[in-house]
Amino acid sequence: MTAVERTAQALWRQALHEEQAARTIADDREAAAVRKRMRGLARAASVGVRTARLGTTVVVVRVDAAVWHESAATMRRKLAPQD
Repeated sequence: MTAVERTAQALWRQALHEEQAARTIADDREAAAVRKRMRGLARAASVGVRTARLGTTVVVVRVDAAVWHESAATMRRKLAPQD
């Protein structure tokens, strides 16, 4: 299993159970590959997600996550990477 696959799987599992996940990934190509893989995992599971790159952080949020109803400040705090 590649580093991209391990990271995508970990983010996906966290987002699936906690509605959102974030990790610091400094390399732009790696971040793009992780985001692409997470979208594929979500599609395969029929779960809607949004992914984003915020500086060096990659975030994934389920479209049904409660965080979408929070203020922008609360959302930023909740989406801060825990790594």
